[in-house]
Amino acid sequence: MHFVMMVKLFGPVYAWWLFAFEHFNGILEKVKTNGHDGGRCELTMLRNWVQTHLLYEYLLALPADASEYKRNLVDHIIRAEASKARGSIMTEIAIFRSEVSNDHISLPKRISKSTINLHSLNYHALGANGEDVYTLILCYCQQIWPELELRRELSLLAGTSFIGGRVARRITHIRKDERNSLRVPVHIEDLFVIHIPDTDTPSHVCAVVRQLRQDELVPVMLWDLYATVLGIHTSFANDFGPLEVIPAADIDCPLALIPVPHFTSQRELWISVSFDHASVEPEEEYDDEGIE
Repeated sequence: MHFVMMVKLFGPVYAWWLFAFEHFNGILEKVKTNGHDGGRCELTMLRNWVQTHLLYEYLLALPADASEYKRNLVDHIIRAEASKARGSIMTEIAIFRSEVSNDHISLPKRISKSTINLHSLNYHALGANGEDVYTLILCYCQQIWPELELRRELSLLAGTSFIGGRVARRITHIRKDERNSLRVPVHIEDLFVIHIPDTDTPSHVCAVVRQLRQDELVPVMLWDLYATVLGIHTSFANDFGPLEVIPAADIDCPLALIPVPHFTSQRELWISVSFDHASVEPEEEYDDEGIE
């Protein structure tokens, strides 16, 4: 039980709970030590732990141009270890590796084979210049695949037709294993795997999002000076920017959204807290001229 006094003393519960430690203890319990004494048990667990994380880091550090031999070797080691230690970190890595891309994105195990019609989507919002969802995703794909010369499906221009009912499959979630720089809270409207039929272009995962709008009228909070370190953002409730399409790799982590009434403005505020349990929030970067 988390008492009110403990929260007041130590801050948000997720910053000091012990779930991660308990999970790691469970992993170490599964290491086979054969009951050896004289420090052999501890040494065996240490070796297993170090090996697991070295493989994990090596997997994530593989460059995009790594040879097929290296990738297959890492796959073989991971799957062999996972088969011996069901439920351990190695098993999680094996699952992660099965869907990993160069953007360190893992997709759901099962993705619908049916495509979704981009023309039928309505989020009750448009892009910054009034674009619908189909147009936003088309422009986004034109930027990442300029060599395909994508064009609207009814256009007479030369190039590859971007058919709204054939290019996108909806997914429910992603798993991300790499940090970005400064964060901006967003509302995710949809996630898509985009693939252009009849081309050799690899699939790409993107997200349709709306930023929580930054407003000068939002009141100053006590934590504003350390907001980037704490990962806290303040905005008016239900106040979003226009639709935009971004790489799913740009999404870092979920956030906790806390509604707070503001008596002066008589409006409800949203306090969003970056729900990252592993690391410190990145600092904002300033030019030398901006430092006093």
